[in-house]
Amino acid sequence: MINIESKKGIALDFIVYVIAMENPVSYHGIHEFFLQNFEVEKPAHIPEIRDIKARLDVIQPNISIDIKNIIISETINDLFSLYPDKLSPQKVESSEELITDYFEYINRFLNINAVIVNDGTVDFPNIGSIDEIYNDEEINNIVSVIKTIIIITANIVHQLQKHTFENLPIYENEINSAVISEHFQNYLLLKIISPNIYISYYASLVLSLEKRASNFLSRFIREVNGVSESVLINKYSSREKYLDYQINENEKLLFEHSFQTPQLDGSFFAYTESSIMSLQSSFISLEESLKNYLNILSASELLRFADLTGVNLYQYLELNAEHSLYGMKLKYLNLLRYGEKVYSQENKFLENELDIFMKEKSAFVDYLQSKSFDNDAVKIILNALSENKYSSNGIKGVEFKNDIYFFRFCYFFYIFDYFYEVEGKKFDTIASFERITKFNIDNKREVKQQYLKNFIDIDNPQGKHYPFTFKTTDAFLTEIEYSLGINRGKLKPIPG
Repeated sequence: MINIESKKGIALDFIVYVIAMENPVSYHGIHEFFLQNFEVEKPAHIPEIRDIKARLDVIQPNISIDIKNIIISETINDLFSLYPDKLSPQKVESSEELITDYFEYINRFLNINAVIVNDGTVDFPNIGSIDEIYNDEEINNIVSVIKTIIIITANIVHQLQKHTFENLPIYENEINSAVISEHFQNYLLLKIISPNIYISYYASLVLSLEKRASNFLSRFIREVNGVSESVLINKYSSREKYLDYQINENEKLLFEHSFQTPQLDGSFFAYTESSIMSLQSSFISLEESLKNYLNILSASELLRFADLTGVNLYQYLELNAEHSLYGMKLKYLNLLRYGEKVYSQENKFLENELDIFMKEKSAFVDYLQSKSFDNDAVKIILNALSENKYSSNGIKGVEFKNDIYFFRFCYFFYIFDYFYEVEGKKFDTIASFERITKFNIDNKREVKQQYLKNFIDIDNPQGKHYPFTFKTTDAFLTEIEYSLGINRGKLKPIPG
Protein backbone atom coordinates (compact mmCIF):
# COMPACT_ATOMS: atom_id res chain seq x y z
CA MET A 1 0.00 0.00 0.00
CA ILE A 2 1.35 3.41 -1.01
CA ASN A 3 1.57 6.02 1.76
CA ILE A 4 -1.58 8.17 1.55
CA GLU A 5 0.42 11.26 2.51
CA SER A 6 2.65 10.97 -0.57
CA LYS A 7 2.10 12.46 -4.02
CA LYS A 8 1.62 9.00 -5.52
CA GLY A 9 -0.75 7.89 -2.77
CA ILE A 10 -2.93 10.98 -3.10
CA ALA A 11 -2.97 10.69 -6.91
CA LEU A 12 -3.98 7.03 -6.76
CA ASP A 13 -6.72 7.78 -4.23
CA PHE A 14 -7.92 10.84 -6.09
CA ILE A 15 -8.12 9.13 -9.50
CA VAL A 16 -10.35 6.33 -8.22
CA TYR A 17 -12.42 8.84 -6.22
CA VAL A 18 -13.05 10.95 -9.35
CA ILE A 19 -14.13 7.95 -11.41
CA ALA A 20 -16.49 6.86 -8.62
CA MET A 21 -18.02 10.34 -8.43
CA GLU A 22 -18.34 10.60 -12.21
CA ASN A 23 -19.94 7.12 -12.13
CA PRO A 24 -19.49 6.31 -15.83
CA VAL A 25 -21.27 3.44 -17.51
CA SER A 26 -19.01 0.59 -16.57
CA TYR A 27 -18.61 -3.13 -16.05
CA HIS A 28 -16.42 -4.14 -13.10
CA GLY A 29 -14.30 -1.00 -13.49
CA ILE A 30 -11.62 0.41 -11.20
CA HIS A 31 -14.31 2.02 -8.98
CA GLU A 32 -16.39 -1.17 -8.67
CA PHE A 33 -14.31 -3.18 -6.21
CA PHE A 34 -17.46 -4.00 -4.22
CA LEU A 35 -19.44 -5.08 -7.30
CA GLN A 36 -17.14 -7.89 -8.44
CA ASN A 37 -19.74 -10.55 -7.66
CA PHE A 38 -22.76 -8.51 -8.79
CA GLU A 39 -24.44 -8.21 -12.17
CA VAL A 40 -27.78 -7.21 -13.65
CA GLU A 41 -29.42 -10.17 -15.34
CA LYS A 42 -32.63 -8.88 -16.87
CA PRO A 43 -35.36 -11.51 -17.24
CA ALA A 44 -36.76 -12.05 -20.72
CA HIS A 45 -40.28 -10.97 -19.70
CA ILE A 46 -39.16 -7.39 -19.01
CA PRO A 47 -39.47 -5.46 -22.28
CA GLU A 48 -36.64 -3.76 -24.14
CA ILE A 49 -36.73 0.00 -24.68
CA ARG A 50 -37.28 -0.52 -28.39
CA ASP A 51 -40.46 -2.52 -27.61
CA ILE A 52 -41.75 0.27 -25.36
CA LYS A 53 -41.10 2.81 -28.10
CA ALA A 54 -42.89 0.67 -30.68
CA ARG A 55 -45.98 0.26 -28.49
CA LEU A 56 -46.07 3.99 -27.76
CA ASP A 57 -45.93 4.78 -31.49
CA VAL A 58 -49.01 2.61 -31.98
CA ILE A 59 -50.96 3.96 -28.99
CA GLN A 60 -49.97 7.64 -29.31
CA PRO A 61 -48.69 8.19 -32.87
CA ASN A 62 -49.15 11.97 -32.89
CA ILE A 63 -47.48 13.15 -29.68
CA SER A 64 -44.35 15.31 -29.81
CA ILE A 65 -40.84 13.92 -29.39
CA ASP A 66 -40.41 15.72 -26.05
CA ILE A 67 -43.59 14.23 -24.58
CA LYS A 68 -42.71 10.83 -25.99
CA ASN A 69 -39.30 10.92 -24.30
CA ILE A 70 -40.90 11.87 -20.99
CA ILE A 71 -43.35 8.97 -21.18
CA ILE A 72 -40.59 6.50 -22.10
CA SER A 73 -38.37 7.77 -19.28
CA GLU A 74 -41.15 7.45 -16.72
CA THR A 75 -42.13 4.02 -18.04
CA ILE A 76 -38.56 2.85 -17.47
CA ASN A 77 -38.65 4.33 -13.96
CA ASP A 78 -41.87 2.40 -13.36
CA LEU A 79 -40.16 -0.82 -14.41
CA PHE A 80 -37.24 -0.14 -12.05
CA SER A 81 -39.75 0.30 -9.23
CA LEU A 82 -41.84 -2.70 -10.27
CA TYR A 83 -38.83 -5.03 -10.49
CA PRO A 84 -36.24 -3.53 -8.12
CA ASP A 85 -34.51 -6.86 -7.55
CA LYS A 86 -34.43 -7.97 -11.19
CA LEU A 87 -33.09 -4.65 -12.51
CA SER A 88 -30.50 -4.03 -9.79
CA PRO A 89 -27.08 -5.69 -9.54
CA GLN A 90 -27.58 -9.02 -7.80
CA LYS A 91 -25.01 -11.49 -6.49
CA VAL A 92 -24.01 -14.12 -9.04
CA GLU A 93 -21.62 -17.01 -9.24
CA SER A 94 -18.58 -15.58 -10.98
CA SER A 95 -16.08 -17.62 -12.94
CA GLU A 96 -13.37 -15.12 -12.05
CA GLU A 97 -11.52 -15.31 -8.77
CA LEU A 98 -12.61 -12.70 -6.25
CA ILE A 99 -9.91 -10.16 -5.41
CA THR A 100 -10.26 -9.31 -1.73
CA ASP A 101 -7.47 -6.73 -1.43
CA TYR A 102 -8.46 -3.23 -2.59
CA PHE A 103 -5.02 -2.23 -3.82
CA GLU A 104 -4.48 -5.46 -5.73
CA TYR A 105 -7.78 -4.75 -7.47
CA ILE A 106 -7.20 -1.11 -8.46
CA ASN A 107 -3.57 -1.75 -9.44
CA ARG A 108 -4.86 -4.01 -12.23
CA PHE A 109 -6.21 -0.90 -13.92
CA LEU A 110 -3.57 1.67 -13.08
CA ASN A 111 0.20 1.95 -12.69
CA ILE A 112 0.52 5.06 -10.57
CA ASN A 113 4.31 5.11 -11.07
CA ALA A 114 3.71 5.97 -14.72
CA VAL A 115 1.38 8.84 -13.78
CA ILE A 116 3.48 10.45 -11.02
CA VAL A 117 7.19 9.89 -11.55
CA ASN A 118 8.63 12.06 -8.79
CA ASP A 119 7.20 11.19 -5.39
CA GLY A 120 7.28 13.23 -2.20
CA THR A 121 5.43 13.90 1.06
CA VAL A 122 2.45 16.27 0.98
CA ASP A 123 1.60 18.65 3.82
CA PHE A 124 -2.15 18.41 3.37
CA PRO A 125 -3.35 20.97 5.93
CA ASN A 126 -1.67 23.71 3.88
CA ILE A 127 -2.99 22.62 0.48
CA GLY A 128 -5.73 24.63 -1.22
CA SER A 129 -5.76 23.34 -4.81
CA ILE A 130 -4.40 20.54 -6.96
CA ASP A 131 -1.73 22.73 -8.58
CA GLU A 132 -0.13 23.21 -5.18
CA ILE A 133 0.82 19.51 -5.23
CA TYR A 134 1.26 18.63 -8.89
CA ASN A 135 2.80 20.49 -11.82
CA ASP A 136 1.06 20.92 -15.18
CA GLU A 137 2.53 17.72 -16.64
CA GLU A 138 1.40 15.66 -13.66
CA ILE A 139 -2.10 17.18 -13.76
CA ASN A 140 -2.32 16.40 -17.48
CA ASN A 141 -1.26 12.82 -16.71
CA ILE A 142 -4.02 12.53 -14.10
CA VAL A 143 -6.60 13.91 -16.54
CA SER A 144 -5.39 11.56 -19.27
CA VAL A 145 -5.49 8.40 -17.16
CA ILE A 146 -9.01 9.18 -15.88
CA LYS A 147 -10.28 9.73 -19.42
CA THR A 148 -8.59 6.55 -20.62
CA ILE A 149 -10.00 4.36 -17.85
CA ILE A 150 -13.51 5.75 -18.35
CA ILE A 151 -13.45 5.18 -22.10
CA ILE A 152 -12.07 1.64 -21.77
CA THR A 153 -14.68 0.56 -19.20
CA ALA A 154 -17.49 2.16 -21.20
CA ASN A 155 -16.37 0.31 -24.32
CA ILE A 156 -16.40 -2.99 -22.43
CA VAL A 157 -20.00 -2.36 -21.38
CA HIS A 158 -20.88 -1.33 -24.91
CA GLN A 159 -19.71 -4.74 -26.09
CA LEU A 160 -21.17 -6.83 -23.25
CA GLN A 161 -24.51 -5.00 -22.92
CA LYS A 162 -24.90 -6.10 -19.31
CA HIS A 163 -26.42 -3.16 -17.50
CA THR A 164 -29.49 -1.95 -19.36
CA PHE A 165 -32.25 -2.77 -21.78
CA GLU A 166 -30.55 -1.72 -24.99
CA ASN A 167 -27.37 -0.34 -26.52
CA LEU A 168 -25.44 2.04 -24.28
CA PRO A 169 -23.68 5.18 -25.51
CA ILE A 170 -19.98 5.55 -24.93
CA TYR A 171 -19.36 7.82 -21.94
CA GLU A 172 -18.70 11.26 -23.39
CA ASN A 173 -18.71 13.55 -20.37
CA GLU A 174 -15.97 16.14 -20.49
CA ILE A 175 -12.93 15.39 -18.37
CA ASN A 176 -10.41 18.23 -18.37
CA SER A 177 -8.24 20.16 -15.95
CA ALA A 178 -11.15 22.38 -14.85
CA VAL A 179 -13.30 19.34 -13.98
CA ILE A 180 -10.36 17.77 -12.13
CA SER A 181 -9.70 21.01 -10.25
CA GLU A 182 -13.30 21.10 -9.00
CA HIS A 183 -13.22 17.43 -8.00
CA PHE A 184 -10.05 18.13 -6.05
CA GLN A 185 -11.78 20.90 -4.10
CA ASN A 186 -14.41 18.38 -3.02
CA TYR A 187 -11.72 15.79 -2.30
CA LEU A 188 -9.90 18.28 -0.05
CA LEU A 189 -13.05 18.78 2.03
CA LEU A 190 -13.28 15.03 2.57
CA LYS A 191 -9.57 14.75 3.41
CA ILE A 192 -10.08 17.33 6.16
CA ILE A 193 -12.54 14.91 7.76
CA SER A 194 -10.37 11.81 7.33
CA PRO A 195 -6.80 12.76 6.44
CA ASN A 196 -5.11 9.38 6.96
CA ILE A 197 -7.34 7.01 4.98
CA TYR A 198 -8.00 6.22 1.32
CA ILE A 199 -11.18 8.14 0.55
CA SER A 200 -11.68 6.21 -2.70
CA TYR A 201 -12.25 2.92 -0.85
CA TYR A 202 -15.30 4.38 0.86
CA ALA A 203 -16.37 6.24 -2.30
CA SER A 204 -16.42 2.88 -4.10
CA LEU A 205 -18.39 1.37 -1.22
CA VAL A 206 -21.02 4.13 -1.29
CA LEU A 207 -21.29 3.89 -5.09
CA SER A 208 -21.88 0.13 -4.91
CA LEU A 209 -24.68 0.65 -2.38
CA GLU A 210 -26.30 3.32 -4.55
CA LYS A 211 -26.27 1.05 -7.60
CA ARG A 212 -27.68 -1.89 -5.67
CA ALA A 213 -30.27 0.00 -3.58
CA SER A 214 -31.64 2.96 -5.57
CA ASN A 215 -34.40 0.94 -7.26
CA PHE A 216 -35.56 -0.31 -3.86
CA LEU A 217 -35.86 3.30 -2.69
CA SER A 218 -38.08 4.05 -5.69
CA ARG A 219 -40.21 1.03 -4.81
CA PHE A 220 -40.50 2.20 -1.19
CA ILE A 221 -41.68 5.66 -2.31
CA ARG A 222 -44.37 4.10 -4.51
CA GLU A 223 -45.56 1.77 -1.74
CA VAL A 224 -45.74 4.52 0.89
CA ASN A 225 -47.58 6.82 -1.51
CA GLY A 226 -50.09 4.05 -2.18
CA VAL A 227 -50.69 2.83 1.36
CA SER A 228 -50.94 6.36 2.81
CA GLU A 229 -53.97 6.91 0.55
CA SER A 230 -55.64 3.60 1.51
CA VAL A 231 -59.38 4.03 2.03
CA LEU A 232 -59.30 1.33 4.72
CA ILE A 233 -56.48 2.96 6.68
CA ASN A 234 -58.02 6.41 6.44
CA LYS A 235 -61.41 5.05 7.54
CA TYR A 236 -60.31 3.03 10.58
CA SER A 237 -57.01 4.71 11.39
CA SER A 238 -55.33 7.63 9.62
CA ARG A 239 -52.68 8.53 7.12
CA GLU A 240 -50.80 10.35 9.89
CA LYS A 241 -50.70 7.27 12.13
CA TYR A 242 -49.41 5.15 9.25
CA LEU A 243 -46.64 7.65 8.51
CA ASP A 244 -45.81 7.94 12.24
CA TYR A 245 -45.48 4.15 12.40
CA GLN A 246 -43.17 4.09 9.39
CA ILE A 247 -41.11 6.96 10.82
CA ASN A 248 -40.66 5.15 14.14
CA GLU A 249 -39.70 1.86 12.49
CA ASN A 250 -37.18 3.41 10.09
CA GLU A 251 -35.74 5.59 12.82
CA LYS A 252 -34.92 2.47 14.86
CA LEU A 253 -33.32 0.83 11.82
CA LEU A 254 -31.33 3.98 11.05
CA PHE A 255 -29.92 3.98 14.58
CA GLU A 256 -29.10 0.28 14.32
CA HIS A 257 -27.34 0.23 10.96
CA SER A 258 -25.73 3.68 10.50
CA PHE A 259 -22.29 2.62 11.68
CA GLN A 260 -21.91 -0.66 9.81
CA THR A 261 -23.61 0.47 6.60
CA PRO A 262 -23.09 3.91 5.02
CA GLN A 263 -26.43 5.70 4.67
CA LEU A 264 -27.28 7.13 1.27
CA ASP A 265 -28.26 10.79 1.35
CA GLY A 266 -29.94 13.07 -1.14
CA SER A 267 -33.16 14.93 -1.81
CA PHE A 268 -36.68 14.48 -3.10
CA PHE A 269 -38.60 16.63 -5.51
CA ALA A 270 -41.91 16.68 -7.30
CA TYR A 271 -42.59 18.66 -10.44
CA THR A 272 -44.95 18.77 -13.39
CA GLU A 273 -43.45 18.20 -16.82
CA SER A 274 -45.55 19.68 -19.62
CA SER A 275 -49.22 19.03 -18.84
CA ILE A 276 -49.35 15.27 -18.93
CA MET A 277 -48.13 14.06 -15.56
CA SER A 278 -46.77 14.96 -12.17
CA LEU A 279 -43.35 13.46 -11.68
CA GLN A 280 -41.89 12.53 -8.32
CA SER A 281 -38.30 11.51 -7.97
CA SER A 282 -35.30 11.19 -5.68
CA PHE A 283 -31.71 12.24 -6.14
CA ILE A 284 -28.94 10.41 -4.29
CA SER A 285 -25.79 12.45 -3.71
CA LEU A 286 -22.72 10.23 -3.57
CA GLU A 287 -20.72 13.12 -2.21
CA GLU A 288 -23.08 13.87 0.69
CA SER A 289 -23.44 10.17 1.47
CA LEU A 290 -19.67 9.78 1.59
CA LYS A 291 -19.19 12.90 3.72
CA ASN A 292 -21.74 11.67 6.25
CA TYR A 293 -20.07 8.27 6.63
CA LEU A 294 -16.56 9.71 6.88
CA ASN A 295 -17.80 11.98 9.67
CA ILE A 296 -19.12 8.93 11.52
CA LEU A 297 -15.80 7.09 11.13
CA SER A 298 -13.84 10.16 12.19
CA ALA A 299 -15.97 10.73 15.29
CA SER A 300 -15.59 7.09 16.29
CA GLU A 301 -11.77 7.51 16.23
CA LEU A 302 -11.42 3.85 15.27
CA LEU A 303 -9.09 4.66 12.39
CA ARG A 304 -6.92 7.28 14.12
CA PHE A 305 -3.77 5.17 14.01
CA ALA A 306 -4.52 3.09 10.95
CA ASP A 307 -1.18 4.06 9.43
CA LEU A 308 0.70 2.83 12.53
CA THR A 309 -0.99 -0.53 13.07
CA GLY A 310 -0.13 -1.88 9.64
CA VAL A 311 -3.51 -3.62 9.54
CA ASN A 312 -5.01 -3.70 6.05
CA LEU A 313 -8.39 -2.05 6.46
CA TYR A 314 -9.12 -2.09 2.75
CA GLN A 315 -10.66 -5.50 2.25
CA TYR A 316 -13.61 -6.70 0.18
CA LEU A 317 -16.94 -6.87 1.98
CA GLU A 318 -20.57 -7.39 1.07
CA LEU A 319 -23.18 -5.32 2.87
CA ASN A 320 -26.94 -5.55 2.72
CA ALA A 321 -27.61 -2.66 0.34
CA GLU A 322 -31.16 -2.09 1.59
CA HIS A 323 -29.73 -1.22 5.01
CA SER A 324 -28.27 1.90 3.38
CA LEU A 325 -31.71 3.38 2.69
CA TYR A 326 -33.05 4.11 6.17
CA GLY A 327 -31.85 7.73 6.17
CA MET A 328 -33.48 8.47 2.81
CA LYS A 329 -36.65 6.63 3.82
CA LEU A 330 -36.86 8.64 7.03
CA LYS A 331 -36.30 11.87 5.12
CA TYR A 332 -39.09 11.04 2.68
CA LEU A 333 -41.51 9.97 5.41
CA ASN A 334 -40.93 13.20 7.33
CA LEU A 335 -41.48 15.17 4.12
CA LEU A 336 -44.85 13.45 3.62
CA ARG A 337 -45.82 13.78 7.26
CA TYR A 338 -44.80 17.36 7.98
CA GLY A 339 -43.95 18.99 4.67
CA GLU A 340 -40.85 21.05 3.86
CA LYS A 341 -40.96 22.86 7.22
CA VAL A 342 -40.38 19.71 9.22
CA TYR A 343 -37.22 21.13 10.76
CA SER A 344 -38.37 24.77 10.84
CA GLN A 345 -39.99 26.95 13.51
CA GLU A 346 -41.35 30.43 12.98
CA ASN A 347 -39.13 33.16 14.33
CA LYS A 348 -40.70 36.59 14.41
CA PHE A 349 -37.44 38.29 15.29
CA LEU A 350 -35.68 36.96 12.17
CA GLU A 351 -38.69 37.86 10.06
CA ASN A 352 -38.44 41.48 11.19
CA GLU A 353 -34.67 41.41 10.74
CA LEU A 354 -35.07 40.23 7.14
CA ASP A 355 -37.48 43.09 6.42
CA ILE A 356 -34.91 45.55 7.78
CA PHE A 357 -32.13 43.85 5.82
CA MET A 358 -34.13 44.14 2.59
CA LYS A 359 -34.59 47.88 3.19
CA GLU A 360 -30.85 48.29 3.84
CA LYS A 361 -30.13 46.45 0.59
CA SER A 362 -32.89 48.19 -1.37
CA ALA A 363 -30.61 48.96 -4.34
CA PHE A 364 -29.70 45.29 -4.55
CA VAL A 365 -33.36 44.26 -4.23
CA ASP A 366 -34.35 46.68 -7.01
CA TYR A 367 -31.58 45.32 -9.22
CA LEU A 368 -32.72 41.70 -8.73
CA GLN A 369 -36.32 42.67 -9.46
CA SER A 370 -35.13 44.30 -12.69
CA LYS A 371 -33.83 40.84 -13.63
CA SER A 372 -37.38 39.43 -13.25
CA PHE A 373 -36.94 37.87 -9.81
CA ASP A 374 -40.13 38.14 -7.75
CA ASN A 375 -40.18 38.96 -4.03
CA ASP A 376 -39.98 35.32 -2.93
CA ALA A 377 -36.95 34.71 -5.15
CA VAL A 378 -35.28 37.89 -3.84
CA LYS A 379 -35.70 36.61 -0.28
CA ILE A 380 -34.18 33.26 -1.29
CA ILE A 381 -31.16 35.05 -2.81
CA LEU A 382 -30.71 37.24 0.26
CA ASN A 383 -30.99 34.15 2.47
CA ALA A 384 -28.32 32.36 0.43
CA LEU A 385 -26.00 35.36 0.70
CA SER A 386 -26.67 35.34 4.46
CA GLU A 387 -25.61 31.70 4.87
CA ASN A 388 -29.24 30.51 5.19
CA LYS A 389 -29.78 32.65 8.28
CA TYR A 390 -33.47 33.14 7.52
CA SER A 391 -34.35 29.54 6.62
CA SER A 392 -36.20 29.06 9.92
CA ASN A 393 -38.79 31.52 8.58
CA GLY A 394 -39.64 29.04 5.83
CA ILE A 395 -37.40 30.71 3.22
CA LYS A 396 -35.68 28.14 1.06
CA GLY A 397 -31.93 27.79 1.47
CA VAL A 398 -29.05 26.35 -0.50
CA GLU A 399 -25.91 24.67 0.79
CA PHE A 400 -22.70 25.76 -0.93
CA LYS A 401 -20.83 22.46 -0.93
CA ASN A 402 -17.59 24.06 -2.01
CA ASP A 403 -16.13 27.35 -3.17
CA ILE A 404 -17.09 26.90 -6.80
CA TYR A 405 -20.76 26.34 -5.85
CA PHE A 406 -20.73 29.73 -4.14
CA PHE A 407 -19.00 31.28 -7.15
CA ARG A 408 -21.58 29.84 -9.55
CA PHE A 409 -24.42 31.14 -7.42
CA CYS A 410 -22.95 34.64 -7.54
CA TYR A 411 -22.61 34.44 -11.31
CA PHE A 412 -26.00 32.95 -12.19
CA PHE A 413 -27.90 35.25 -9.83
CA TYR A 414 -26.21 38.43 -11.15
CA ILE A 415 -24.35 39.18 -7.91
CA PHE A 416 -21.11 40.04 -9.71
CA ASP A 417 -23.08 42.17 -12.20
CA TYR A 418 -24.76 44.16 -9.43
CA PHE A 419 -21.48 45.12 -7.82
CA TYR A 420 -19.92 46.04 -11.16
CA GLU A 421 -22.90 47.86 -12.73
CA VAL A 422 -24.44 49.53 -9.67
CA GLU A 423 -21.58 49.97 -7.20
CA GLY A 424 -18.77 50.20 -9.76
CA LYS A 425 -16.69 47.48 -8.07
CA LYS A 426 -14.21 45.22 -9.82
CA PHE A 427 -13.16 41.71 -8.83
CA ASP A 428 -9.44 41.78 -9.50
CA THR A 429 -7.95 40.79 -6.13
CA ILE A 430 -8.66 38.10 -3.56
CA ALA A 431 -9.79 40.75 -1.06
CA SER A 432 -12.27 42.26 -3.54
CA PHE A 433 -14.59 39.28 -3.06
CA GLU A 434 -15.11 40.17 0.60
CA ARG A 435 -17.94 42.52 -0.35
CA ILE A 436 -19.87 39.36 -1.33
CA THR A 437 -18.72 36.93 1.36
CA LYS A 438 -19.56 39.58 3.99
CA PHE A 439 -22.73 40.75 2.24
CA ASN A 440 -24.40 40.04 5.56
CA ILE A 441 -22.13 41.24 8.36
CA ASP A 442 -22.90 38.09 10.37
CA ASN A 443 -21.47 35.81 7.67
CA LYS A 444 -18.55 33.55 8.54
CA ARG A 445 -17.49 32.73 4.98
CA GLU A 446 -13.96 33.83 4.15
CA VAL A 447 -12.54 35.05 0.87
CA LYS A 448 -10.67 32.41 -1.12
CA GLN A 449 -8.02 32.51 -3.79
CA GLN A 450 -10.21 30.08 -5.71
CA TYR A 451 -12.79 32.81 -6.37
CA LEU A 452 -10.21 34.93 -8.17
CA LYS A 453 -8.95 31.93 -10.17
CA ASN A 454 -12.50 31.15 -11.31
CA PHE A 455 -13.20 34.79 -12.15
CA ILE A 456 -10.07 35.06 -14.30
CA ASP A 457 -11.12 31.96 -16.30
CA ILE A 458 -14.81 32.86 -16.45
CA ASP A 459 -14.73 33.31 -20.27
CA ASN A 460 -12.11 30.64 -20.97
CA PRO A 461 -13.50 27.10 -21.44
CA GLN A 462 -9.93 25.82 -21.82
CA GLY A 463 -8.81 27.37 -18.55
CA LYS A 464 -7.70 25.26 -15.61
CA HIS A 465 -10.23 27.02 -13.37
CA TYR A 466 -13.12 27.45 -15.82
CA PRO A 467 -16.20 27.41 -13.54
CA PHE A 468 -18.82 26.07 -15.97
CA THR A 469 -17.83 22.50 -16.83
CA PHE A 470 -20.92 20.83 -18.24
CA LYS A 471 -21.83 17.99 -15.87
CA THR A 472 -21.19 19.78 -12.59
CA THR A 473 -22.79 23.02 -13.78
CA ASP A 474 -25.88 21.16 -14.99
CA ALA A 475 -26.08 19.38 -11.62
CA PHE A 476 -25.83 22.76 -9.87
CA LEU A 477 -28.61 24.27 -11.99
CA THR A 478 -30.80 21.22 -11.47
CA GLU A 479 -30.33 21.51 -7.72
CA ILE A 480 -31.25 25.21 -7.89
CA GLU A 481 -34.44 24.40 -9.78
CA TYR A 482 -35.60 21.65 -7.46
CA SER A 483 -34.40 22.95 -4.08
CA LEU A 484 -35.16 26.65 -4.61
CA GLY A 485 -37.96 26.41 -7.16
CA ILE A 486 -36.28 28.93 -9.46
CA ASN A 487 -36.30 28.07 -13.16
CA ARG A 488 -32.85 28.13 -14.77
CA GLY A 489 -34.33 30.22 -17.58
CA LYS A 490 -34.33 33.20 -15.17
CA LEU A 491 -30.62 32.90 -14.48
CA LYS A 492 -27.75 34.59 -16.27
CA PRO A 493 -26.59 32.62 -19.33
CA ILE A 494 -23.14 31.04 -19.37
CA PRO A 495 -20.61 33.18 -21.31
CA GLY A 496 -20.30 32.37 -25.00
